[in-house]
Amino acid sequence: MLEITQIAIQIGLTLALSILVGMEREQNIRLRAELPTLGGIRTFPLIGFLGYLLARSQWAFTGGILVLGALLAMQYRGKMKGERYGLTTEFSALVVYALGFFIFQGEYWLATTIAVITALLLQMKTPLESLALRISTSELITFSQFVMLSAVILPLVPNANYTVYQLNPFRTWLIVVAVSGVSYLSYILQQLRGEKQGFFLAGILGGIYSSTVTTVALSKQSRIAGLPSLTCAGAIIGATGMMYLRIIVLVWLFSPPLGIRLLRPFAIIALITLAISLGTLYTGRKHTVAAPFHKPSINPLQLLNAILFALVFIIITIVTRVVIQQFGEAGLFTLAGIMGPTDIDPFIMSMTQHAQISLYQSGLAIAVAVASNNIFKGGYAWYLAGEKVGKITLGTFALISLLTIILSIFLL
Repeated sequence: MLEITQIAIQIGLTLALSILVGMEREQNIRLRAELPTLGGIRTFPLIGFLGYLLARSQWAFTGGILVLGALLAMQYRGKMKGERYGLTTEFSALVVYALGFFIFQGEYWLATTIAVITALLLQMKTPLESLALRISTSELITFSQFVMLSAVILPLVPNANYTVYQLNPFRTWLIVVAVSGVSYLSYILQQLRGEKQGFFLAGILGGIYSSTVTTVALSKQSRIAGLPSLTCAGAIIGATGMMYLRIIVLVWLFSPPLGIRLLRPFAIIALITLAISLGTLYTGRKHTVAAPFHKPSINPLQLLNAILFALVFIIITIVTRVVIQQFGEAGLFTLAGIMGPTDIDPFIMSMTQHAQISLYQSGLAIAVAVASNNIFKGGYAWYLAGEKVGKITLGTFALISLLTIILSIFLL
């Protein structure tokens, strides 16, 4: 027998989660001026309670599904006579019925997660439909291929070290999945936002995708569309501020101790950089013109891009090990500085795989690579956008790079 306290908790959670979904359905009825055929905020809690009560018996719960399914089928048949009909509400009712079962089994976290996700999916009808229209067939195929490679093939990849360089195929591809996944999150958000996003948001989302790519794209757009120098520079600086937070997350995923070491200096620099970005954009707000921000055209989940990243990562991992063995700490920091002109993600992620160097050395090498990359991004902005944007961007990045090195030396 369940204790009274546990029963009370389960009943309360069933009521709360059922109301959450039911409230969304009630709002949908009011906003669309539809007839409340199935019900909303009152009916869904009753369905949740039914699932909770019948969960005590496998046969009773199965019978409840059959009865509820029959009622929902009759409901749907009636809806088909109207102009608009769908199965969303009916499936939501089945989900709420199942929530009662999970709660009775003590799966509180699972039930809560499913309820929240269900409510969000129902509420995000318009944005999701808009996203579906923006995503091309080729992008959908690319995403499907990547999911297959990540969820189906990845578990089959050997998780062992090979060669004298200790290369691990599983961890290599897992790093590719993580980096590409973070970039894809930004890619999807930018598709959702459309072209009329603010320049600060453009910089933030661009920083999640790739601060170097965003710098080049904004600099080119500044020259072509005639964007004010402060507006363009502010967005570019914002992308770099977000880059620091992106690095913390990616490094922490594969080396939590190193990620924690980077947290203090990189979080401070990120806040400073984002504050400078906001200040720059605020200063130039009077001269800001309405201009669309061109979203990234390259899907980060393309298989060729993923394979190239994996190859570059393997090469950099091997080169880094050789440099450390032959030239020690000085060679490592020199190599980190040389990485500046290119995408520094492979080098940064390779630092999470070297056990023969200390966390301090790995963190400082990442800081050197980031500082070098900042200087080169300032140079790209100067060359592509002109002297006005270049002076602001390069000057800011020189200061940020200096702070990156100093704070990393003392706070790592």
